[in-house]
Amino acid sequence: MLPVALFVLVILAMVSVTGLYTARHEYRAAEATRQAAVALAAADAGAQRTLALWTTVVPTLPAAGDSLVLDWQTLPDGSQYRSVLRRAPVAVGGVPENRVLVRTTAVVRPPGTARRTVVTVVEATSVRPLCCEAAVKVQAGVRASSPARPRPDSYVIGFDSIPAGWTTAQCPGARSDLPGILSGDATQVEARQGGFILGSPPVAEDTTVADTAFADLGPITYAALAAQATFTFPGGTRLNGTVGPRITGGVCDTSVDTNWGSPLAPMAPCGGWTPIVRAAGNLRLSGAGQGQGVLLVDGDLLIDGTVQYYGLVIVLGRLRMTTTSRIYGGVLIRGGVGGGSRSEVSDGAIIQYSSCAVQRAQAVISGLTPGGGPAGATERSWFEVVG
Repeated sequence: MLPVALFVLVILAMVSVTGLYTARHEYRAAEATRQAAVALAAADAGAQRTLALWTTVVPTLPAAGDSLVLDWQTLPDGSQYRSVLRRAPVAVGGVPENRVLVRTTAVVRPPGTARRTVVTVVEATSVRPLCCEAAVKVQAGVRASSPARPRPDSYVIGFDSIPAGWTTAQCPGARSDLPGILSGDATQVEARQGGFILGSPPVAEDTTVADTAFADLGPITYAALAAQATFTFPGGTRLNGTVGPRITGGVCDTSVDTNWGSPLAPMAPCGGWTPIVRAAGNLRLSGAGQGQGVLLVDGDLLIDGTVQYYGLVIVLGRLRMTTTSRIYGGVLIRGGVGGGSRSEVSDGAIIQYSSCAVQRAQAVISGLTPGGGPAGATERSWFEVVG
């Protein structure tokens, strides 16, 4: 009986080992399939992000037949991608074509090793950008001041700047200085005690600026942009110290309506999260907070805390900023119907133009091609490279 028992035990052991081996093999196969799908999605997302940030990452097209390599960038899930642009060598009548092959390779977050590559065929075009003509474009009046001493000075600055904590890897390309304020009536723009307006020039006037300039934004209307909002708040909302990144299990939780990204930590999990946020009326931001993306306010916007916002802000009413609140990017202010309401930047508040912050914000707007950016080729414009 003992030999039989030993034989049975050996058979059972072999069956168990075979089962464990098969289970482990199937797990590895399933994990490899999952990672491959994630890598493909990351490659596609990286390609779309490259196209959306075209004017920032591709200041000039490479010569016909030449390539331009863009450094590795990190997506919110930890995957990384790199794009290589190659301009078509074909010339028609001696003039190089503007067709560009964008080859984007992505790898999943370690310890994963899956890698996928996609190619997007685009044609460089020239389309009017959504923003900006100045750090602040306003229909009528803006006043910068800081009369409540010892509060720090207040500024509206049109000199292009890379936000603190961001690097040239995130903000490649040339900088371009703009006016501090572009107004439909420059006589309504003033800098009082402790208030400064800087730019090239500090104040410019465009008498054609009217209500329509804030309804039709060029490549997209305000209504169409509002329809793309990631989060919408009712008019009269006050957010007091609640705006900021939300991270769950090491991953950015984009379901939280007060998670507007983490511009102060651009390499953190929420560093790439740039939602479109809309207030269907007046909005007040108080206390501490940070956010990035596109902020749309159908009414008045009051920022009276230490909130820092990076990106594009469009206000149909008036804007009031106090204390040490900050906006890095570009601001459009209608000032109410007819522009009759004057906006204020006071008591240490700062609006600083940043083309990089604006371009990152515009990248979330579907169907928008920034100025000088690409359009998809008329024939097959996307395919995966295998092997």
